[in-house]
Amino acid sequence: MLLYRRGRPVLFFAFVGVFLVSSLAFAQDSDSLRRVEKKRPNSLKPGAWALQFQISDNFRSFSGLQGFGVSVKYHFSRTNALRFGVGGGLSTSDFDDNFRSFQADTVRQRGVRDSEGDGENVDFAAQYVFYTSPGADVNFFFGTGPLIRFAHNQSVNQDNVSYGSSFGVRNYTRDETRWNVGASGIFGAEWFAIKSISFHAEYGVSLEYQSSDYSSKGTDTVTDISGTRVYSFESESSGSSIRFNLAIVKFGLSVYF
Repeated sequence: MLLYRRGRPVLFFAFVGVFLVSSLAFAQDSDSLRRVEKKRPNSLKPGAWALQFQISDNFRSFSGLQGFGVSVKYHFSRTNALRFGVGGGLSTSDFDDNFRSFQADTVRQRGVRDSEGDGENVDFAAQYVFYTSPGADVNFFFGTGPLIRFAHNQSVNQDNVSYGSSFGVRNYTRDETRWNVGASGIFGAEWFAIKSISFHAEYGVSLEYQSSDYSSKGTDTVTDISGTRVYSFESESSGSSIRFNLAIVKFGLSVYF
């Protein structure tokens, strides 16, 4: 209004023109920035699945992320995902071992050990993962969730021992069971080489409660100048502990589909 009273309406329209031009320039700059942010596409979107692998030995070997046989991630949204890993294994063993030792009285003890065993183990872990900025070139994330581990080993053994003029045979079995229950946490960053393939590095920690049970039973057969005698034995033990693990930095590869 002051501009009109002084008879210079041109200044008013000039001011309006500068304002409009500046607004259009700012809008164009904003659009340019948004286009720059979107220049590297990624697959962080609802419904996306990813197979995840851990990279070791300078890209010469791959395994399931977190040491599991299979590691999978599913996205509920661009910022929220569920990652879970399952692993396990079966093992068998059969070996013979020759051993010898000297006792305090310098009498030599010799023996042969024959052992057969088998074992199985199962591991499971899940983490709810949150991405802080899914539209950035480098996507930072963190997460936490439960973990469960189970392992069982058993063996059948026979020790044949000679000690001076005495001979002994020990037949026994061993059985061991371990349970681990706890929680794990992760923090890391992910970078997409192309839309469906990304590389990531992460650091993890875990707090676990471990329970273990051990048992052994068998017989000792001893033969010497006085004859043969047979002894039976049996032992059991159990224990528990709390473990806090600081994991090393892990490098991984994800394939989205």
